[in-house]
Amino acid sequence: MKLRIASCLLASTAFSFSTAKAAGVRGKDSNTSKQQRRVLQGNTPAKYLVQDIQYQHDESGRRLNLFQNLPEKLDTVELEDGLIYKINDGGFVPPGWTVSGQDIFLPPSTIIDDATATITLPNSGSDRLLEGDAYVPEVESTITEDQERNRSQLRRQMAVVGQKTVLAVKVAVSDGAYEYDPSYLECKVFGTTNGSADNCNDSYHLTNAYSECSYGKLQFTKATNDICGNDNVSSISNGVVTVTLPTASTTDDDEEVIRNAVTSALNTAFGSATSLADHVMYCLPPNTMFGGVWDSDHANGGE
Repeated sequence: MKLRIASCLLASTAFSFSTAKAAGVRGKDSNTSKQQRRVLQGNTPAKYLVQDIQYQHDESGRRLNLFQNLPEKLDTVELEDGLIYKINDGGFVPPGWTVSGQDIFLPPSTIIDDATATITLPNSGSDRLLEGDAYVPEVESTITEDQERNRSQLRRQMAVVGQKTVLAVKVAVSDGAYEYDPSYLECKVFGTTNGSADNCNDSYHLTNAYSECSYGKLQFTKATNDICGNDNVSSISNGVVTVTLPTASTTDDDEEVIRNAVTSALNTAFGSATSLADHVMYCLPPNTMFGGVWDSDHANGGE
């Protein structure tokens, strides 16, 4: 059962330095219909991402019983168009995939299901499936997989400094929408309303929170304004854009499916969602995600 809460999902643009192909022609209506289940015929470049999940806790700091048996991390894959797919539960994950943000390739016979936003990898034994060194045997190491993950996360946290752009996306579907208007979202993320700090009256927002926590080493700024002629996607203004998915619903579609539909809509409207900002925050309608759950897909050094 899903609880009715509004949630935001923050994802780095893991392909911000790639030559991602546009999913459509700028200015035309976005196509949010589900594609067919497909099987890859050849090696396909991608990125391996670890999805961190934070669950709601009680006053003592213990996770609520509703979430006790749910995972804290999920293995996902991001394609060059910015769409992210969860590796099926119990699915094979190659031993070389240990660092979030790695360049990999998806082998032939990989199954992609857009209706569920999942991916099934063929069982390729001990093949690493890393881009550039396919079929190179894994080197033995005394470092465990958990230790390597912790080390990669530390490197990632140390690498995230400097000035980074952010785009906040208000998402609306056929039976609901993120409940706050774009000006409120601008205020809570950037500390301004309609571009002016005087109209916000919020001294503690996402931008200054990260600045203070990093001792001024991480500064968030607004994504560049951009005009869109698409009926389902607004222009980007003051770091915020609104995406409407008329064929999606909170009752029929999971968070992963809606997220990919939003990415496809941004691809169609602006050429490439991954080029719009260093970080893209998806603010989803109530009843989209399991109550109290926040997740992010992160790439090592790419956030």
